[in-house]
Amino acid sequence: MRVSLIFVLCMTILPIYHILVNEAAAQSDVECVSWRMDSQERTRDNGIVTSYELICSRNGMKLSDIELVFVSVRRGENNGEIVEAYTKELYEVNGAYRVDIYSGRYERIVLLAKTRVGEKQFYAKALLNGFGESGKIDPEATRIEVVHNWPQLYLSGEEYYYYVQTGTPLNIHIENAAQIKEPQVMHIIENNTPTGARMSEDGGFYTYTPPHDETLSQTGYSAKNDLVFVVELENGSSAVSLYLPVHRAYYGQISLNGGLAVIAASALFCFVSVLYYGRRFRWN
Repeated sequence: MRVSLIFVLCMTILPIYHILVNEAAAQSDVECVSWRMDSQERTRDNGIVTSYELICSRNGMKLSDIELVFVSVRRGENNGEIVEAYTKELYEVNGAYRVDIYSGRYERIVLLAKTRVGEKQFYAKALLNGFGESGKIDPEATRIEVVHNWPQLYLSGEEYYYYVQTGTPLNIHIENAAQIKEPQVMHIIENNTPTGARMSEDGGFYTYTPPHDETLSQTGYSAKNDLVFVVELENGSSAVSLYLPVHRAYYGQISLNGGLAVIAASALFCFVSVLYYGRRFRWN
């Protein structure tokens, strides 16, 4: 009887343990270098300073091996665009590699980084909208003439995204990639936790909708979830990432029942008012 009970327990626990181990292994296999933005922006010289930290999922990333480029896109004459590329040095704080991007004008900034850790090449991308009244560029940045065509994940319509919200479908595809690992899989990491993987859809596009988060609703519009998309390229010898800070939706947390109750109360008030004043008008 005791042997049978032990056998049943083993047959019950082992599959569960196997699933948990495989899941943990699958999550640990998501290797990437990605950006992460600080929650607070700072003002300086009539401009905005935004700090980013470059994070690596494995040990061994060296500051000397990181190449950084950021591309500034702003409106020009005749509804055209002015595209300029810059480079800037990162700095180290308590073992973390950081960069501060200053913006003194309205511009869209694409922040790119490339590094090699071991035998694997990593590319990281982040999107930033800059504001300011000084009209100046980052004084610590160096203008470069060549815009690097590194592999990157492109958010469809990213030039129109300023405030990415939960509940918004995001369409992502790869650009400047000569070889793509098959099968094509996109890993999704939210707040440093792998949440799943998705196969590529037709045409090389991925679609993901960040779910509504009650925590964001309670915190406010400045709160964010750190969302990172990762795709492996060239048979796993390189990986690209896209970082997006995701905020709560303006209307995503509104209670449907509460809204319907307000509408019903308003309609009832209008109906009673019409009957009341209509009868008074006829009596007079």
